[in-house]
Amino acid sequence: MQVVIALHGVGGAGKDFAAPLVQEAERNGWLLVAPTFAYGDWHNPDEVAAEDVEIAQRLVATINALPERTHLQLKPHVDLIGFSRGAQVAHRFALFFPEDVDRVVAFSAGTYTMPYRTKDIDGDGRPDMLALPYGSADFNKRLGHPINPLRLKQVRFLIGVGSADNSAGDVPHQWDVYEGKTRLERALEFVDALRSQGVRCSLQVFPGVGHEVTRAMLNQAVQFLASDPALN
Repeated sequence: MQVVIALHGVGGAGKDFAAPLVQEAERNGWLLVAPTFAYGDWHNPDEVAAEDVEIAQRLVATINALPERTHLQLKPHVDLIGFSRGAQVAHRFALFFPEDVDRVVAFSAGTYTMPYRTKDIDGDGRPDMLALPYGSADFNKRLGHPINPLRLKQVRFLIGVGSADNSAGDVPHQWDVYEGKTRLERALEFVDALRSQGVRCSLQVFPGVGHEVTRAMLNQAVQFLASDPALN
């Protein structure tokens, strides 16, 4: 049985975000896990970095406890679907622990962590170190291990964002220099970054959609999660 972890956004709740996925979980034989988190200040990079490491470690503990709690035969790699702040948690979990992940759906994330340690930010030809929450330079310090690029290549990503979810005033500006000024720009940058590392990644821009989860978005997510892995 496939475990699918559903991650809500700021001010949401696990049961509400997961509700539209319940029938799909029953139809596809998924074990749907939908925790609720009291997120902190998502504008504060230091708080985001610390919080997402903590949440990821809590999710690992939850995943490891599932076989004993459910007495089900579970697949060894989980899928994740997240919206907004939950999409941040979902993609960072995959970067932190790619050995535990099969597929990730990240819709409308406000910020991303890039899958590399350095990037020439100021254009002087010298690489700048990117620590969390911008990049992976301090994974070893925070997690006890570096990013695993080989295993990350086995994870498949679907990154989605609405074409109207494109206001620079809706996202924290500390990330601007690293990945763009809007959710759309940042999604494009993250997809390019994943592909540059040899990671399989699809981008879906939903026409006319603002900062919300529509039925079309959920349908796309379900199709991605339920499809043959060879097609992703």
